[in-house]
Amino acid sequence: MNYLDIYYRALVDYRRSTGDFRECVNQRDAVAKANAQGDSITVIKKVCTVDKDWVEAIEEGLVHVEKAIREERQFIRSNGEVIDIEKVKNVSKDSAEHLARHSNLITRYEEGQDVVPDRLYTVERLSDFAVYENRFLYMLLCYLRDFITLRYNKILELEHTYNGSLEMNKTVVMTKRSISFEIKMQEERKDDIYLKKQSESRDIIVRIGNQLKLVLAFLATPLMQEVSKASMLKPPITKTNVLRMNHNFRGALALYEFISAYDKPGYTVEERVNEQSPFRLDVADEVAELVMLASFLTYEHGLSLKDELQREYELEEARRLEEEKDKLLDQLRAMRHRIRESGGNAEEYMLMLEKTNRLLQGDRDALALSKMEIAELNNNVDALMREREQLNEEITRLKQEMEKQSLDHLAELETINNENEAEKRRIISEWNGRVDELNGIMTVKEQEREAEREKTRVENSQIVDSIRAMWQAEVEGLKGQLTQRDSEIVSLKEQAEELIERHRISEARLTALRSQHGLIGETEDFTSEAIFTEMEHQLDAFVKFFKKQWGITKKAIKKRAKEEYKESLKAQSGKNNTPPPTYGEAVKEITPPTSEEAVKDTAPPASEEAVKDITPPPTDEENTQE
Repeated sequence: MNYLDIYYRALVDYRRSTGDFRECVNQRDAVAKANAQGDSITVIKKVCTVDKDWVEAIEEGLVHVEKAIREERQFIRSNGEVIDIEKVKNVSKDSAEHLARHSNLITRYEEGQDVVPDRLYTVERLSDFAVYENRFLYMLLCYLRDFITLRYNKILELEHTYNGSLEMNKTVVMTKRSISFEIKMQEERKDDIYLKKQSESRDIIVRIGNQLKLVLAFLATPLMQEVSKASMLKPPITKTNVLRMNHNFRGALALYEFISAYDKPGYTVEERVNEQSPFRLDVADEVAELVMLASFLTYEHGLSLKDELQREYELEEARRLEEEKDKLLDQLRAMRHRIRESGGNAEEYMLMLEKTNRLLQGDRDALALSKMEIAELNNNVDALMREREQLNEEITRLKQEMEKQSLDHLAELETINNENEAEKRRIISEWNGRVDELNGIMTVKEQEREAEREKTRVENSQIVDSIRAMWQAEVEGLKGQLTQRDSEIVSLKEQAEELIERHRISEARLTALRSQHGLIGETEDFTSEAIFTEMEHQLDAFVKFFKKQWGITKKAIKKRAKEEYKESLKAQSGKNNTPPPTYGEAVKEITPPTSEEAVKDTAPPASEEAVKDITPPPTDEENTQE
């Protein structure tokens, strides 16, 4: 029996008691019919429809996992070491082979006796279950545990959670009574037992629970406990020959691939709403008991009627008990009469008599207990009366003492008031004379203070002027430093830009040299946006550098051409037959290739516009004009 059964039995007894009294029935009926349209009970029930694909896949896969665990795959690990002969427990073939190869371990040997080395090689062979396939099974079981637990707990929470609400708004007007009652209740219950019984997905939920128990049982096996000590595998999984060829491990691998790729919740949720508005007649009649009970409790505790109602309850119970006794005695008399007249069953009469005796014994016990309680209460009353008399005497004494102290206090207060009045008049007269004296002193002090303030004002003004001049000088100095710093910043920026340009030129030169000598491999990719943008910056830097250097080169070319032209004039001055070369011809012989020719082999198509801006060397006519 749970608490719901207890509440239901109490409700049945409660309604049985109120149903026998006509006034309770009429009042309950009035409450049930009042404002019936505003009453509602709403229950939201969530029904989960579980997808069977993952449940069946796990059931099939666990069969293979179980068989794979039973194989208990392992490998033998050999640990060998050379130890003292006294510590050797067993000797194997490996020990003899090792001793044959390492004769230095034999330090003593006598003719005709066995060879006894000082140290010997021993091999310890241990079984290691942490093979790759077993570690894969452990990882798969951990994945399955988390996969099933997540969905199982969520399905149970949705299926077994009760959400109910009750709303009532009653206004009941009766002959000598009116009630306004409003209630709004929201309730949620987790893991409800009745929802478990009514679940439509109960069978498949049981299957999922069994799968989870089976996975936990596999994880608790000695093999998995041993494998859990090794580090867990992490995806991706290497498909070894065992995982690909062995039937059981291949089924476990298929299960792993299934749950790894499964990204759905695995169930769908449907909300079913059961609403009653207005209530049915039987529901309205039962809910009306709530209103009447709330009204009674408010009335009882608001007027403090609990003790009085308890006494009336006890009297009514006593009256009912007396009625039952009288009824039993009447039955006993009637039974006795029937026994006398017709020789009835004496056993029935004895049973009735025994029942009467039990009732009377209960009365006697209750009476004795009541007498003891009355005697104890009388003793308490006597003690309280004595204490009351003592308190009354103490109160009388305290009143007399208080009256005496009040009279003395009044006389003392009157004396103190007279003394205070005289002292107040004396203090006022002294204070008036002191005030006149202080007024004269304050006048002189005020004049001196005004002169002092004027002097301080002049001094402060001078100090402020000097401080302002110092501050302005300091500000001017800081402004000069700031200007200097700005110029330094500009210079540093220019240097930084120049260094960047030089770096880009160096990078471009390095790339060109690598390309010229075939050092750029096929794997290097220069087609990405970032790298090609950097190459364009390098080309722009080279073009700027080329323009700058071409301007310097032009001046040098012109200077050398003029000097060579003058020398040629001097050399040809004594020869009248051969005319001297023109200035244009002299310049033409030493003019370097144009910028288009210099950049032609290295410039990409995207930078043709940058190359076009490079100024070519002057023609013969321009040199002649200069």
